[in-house]
Amino acid sequence: MINNRKAQLAGLASSLLAVTLLAGCESQTRQDTSTRADTVENVAWQTRDLAGEWAYPLDSERWLSVGEASGIRLSDGADTLDHHPVAAEYLDQRGGLFVSFDSASGRLLFYRADDAALSFQPVTQPAPINDPVEGLCLYRDADQDLYLFVLSELHRADQYRVREDGPELALQPVRSLPIPPESAGCAVDDRSGRLYVAEAGVGVWGYDADPEAAIERTPVAMATPFGDLPGGPVALAAAPGRLLVLAGDRLQLRTGDTRDIALDGAEAPETLSVRWSHDRAQVAIFDDSTGFYRSAELAAPAPSAEPVERLPAVAPLVETAPVPNAGDAADDPAVWVNASDPGASRVLGTNKRQGLHVYDLNGRERQSLPVGRVNNVDVRYGVDYRGQVADVAVASNRTRNSLSLFAIERDSGTVVPVVELATDLPEIYGLCLYQPGPDRLYAFANDKSGRYVQYRLDLTEDHWGGEAVREFSLDSQPEGCVADDDRQRLFVGEEGYGIWVLDAEPDGDDRLTLVDAVGERLHDDVEGLSLYAGDYLVASSQGNNSYVVYDAKPPFAPVGGFRIGANHGAMIDGASETDGLTVVASDLGGPWSDGLLVVQDGRNVLPADTQNFKLVPWRAVRETLGLPAHDGPALSGQGD
Repeated sequence: MINNRKAQLAGLASSLLAVTLLAGCESQTRQDTSTRADTVENVAWQTRDLAGEWAYPLDSERWLSVGEASGIRLSDGADTLDHHPVAAEYLDQRGGLFVSFDSASGRLLFYRADDAALSFQPVTQPAPINDPVEGLCLYRDADQDLYLFVLSELHRADQYRVREDGPELALQPVRSLPIPPESAGCAVDDRSGRLYVAEAGVGVWGYDADPEAAIERTPVAMATPFGDLPGGPVALAAAPGRLLVLAGDRLQLRTGDTRDIALDGAEAPETLSVRWSHDRAQVAIFDDSTGFYRSAELAAPAPSAEPVERLPAVAPLVETAPVPNAGDAADDPAVWVNASDPGASRVLGTNKRQGLHVYDLNGRERQSLPVGRVNNVDVRYGVDYRGQVADVAVASNRTRNSLSLFAIERDSGTVVPVVELATDLPEIYGLCLYQPGPDRLYAFANDKSGRYVQYRLDLTEDHWGGEAVREFSLDSQPEGCVADDDRQRLFVGEEGYGIWVLDAEPDGDDRLTLVDAVGERLHDDVEGLSLYAGDYLVASSQGNNSYVVYDAKPPFAPVGGFRIGANHGAMIDGASETDGLTVVASDLGGPWSDGLLVVQDGRNVLPADTQNFKLVPWRAVRETLGLPAHDGPALSGQGD
């Protein structure tokens, strides 16, 4: 009931947004409509007597038709070749695999049409769909993963991954998207990854079909008087670079240019199915007023398109437990390396709504420390604490505008809050540590104005404190930073501009040297920064859900970029909209023998949940980018 109420509220908000968008484009689209009044084309339509309300032309002779009363039927136009008596609705296909919905059982049906027979595919799927279904459509992405969208009358589109890696298909819930009320169907352009949803009486909306994409929509084609559709859309069909919209008394083909095609006598067009080729579209439209189909073949060449370069993907092996807070909560990770037992190392993750979480290398939460809204965290080694040598973690605490200092007990890996160090930063944000020697430890903290303060930390056996020793500023908002302890350099990210490097010493030069600016390779916001030993600088390029790797030595040349994609076998989604990240070069054993990359996942799906952190073997990154193996000791400057 709660989820349904949320979906209803999302639908109401979606409708209000539609009114706002339509009002904003009224003057322009009224003019466009008037200039298109005499451009309606006529084609030669044929009348076909086929069972059901959805029909797909398999070739020039054979047809597949679907209906609640008629079932799924394979025919050659004159004779029934095969028939499956099931209350089937809707129809879409990819690569000869068809999908429909059995309204009697609430189950999805997957099947193929071979020569003269229907073959049904066994499917492991979640519980029956009890919500009223009003459409479905398939999507095959650039990685050749197959997805299914199921539209619900509760103003929701549920996205599933269709696993095809065995004799039996399996459906994995991925996420849900809010859609407008009275949605009349959907279609996906696989090349662009664009999901189109028709809102009856209003128009067509576009969404990003990628499971990791932000949930937002844009108007594609609006009904008159706000757009050039001759009426509210009834049904859709899409192919790479092409979209067909059934609306009013016309069929509209959108391929960059827009063509209106008269339906020639169809009084109540209801459904649309299309068999696409590279330059043609074989169309079938069901006319509810007559119970017959209208079919035609249209010239529909796909527009030329530049090949889309897609960054290579690596897969996470482990994900942490989700943080307990909804919304933008998880932010930045750090790794504490257990020198005596590397497999017992810990991942520290900030929760800027609650505190600090501590996980093991299997992603299980070991501690939750409610110390306030901590934003960034970093780790260094070898400090005095209660008569023992311990390690230290420091986090920027937005609740108190302070630095939260933690001791990490070396024998157990337990993280213990010790003290809050007050700062004069009015809106503390990012943080990183710098340890150029065993008796020198500094923290760099920034606020959203661009101001940085460097603090010298004094961590003696009976007193933990510190003092400000230096200030400098960036022109706009920073967050992520990382220090190369051995080379005494500090890398800082200016979220909307790029990455800079400067001297890390308290009496060092404040002059900034640009590593890379936001552009085609690095997309804003520039968020997490970390160092793999002294070899590579890793940055999260939040704007395109990717990560960029640079040489950590001048001139800081870029060496490659990558994405973090899904590990479907382990039911772990990829990572998107990453805030913080960290990488260590230490051998932590097993898959982490070359080191470990940990990233915050801004949209945790498969299935949808609150944010968490993904753990990726550095070896996967190294091999994907063709980087040599690290042959030296892991340096201490590995914070973020």
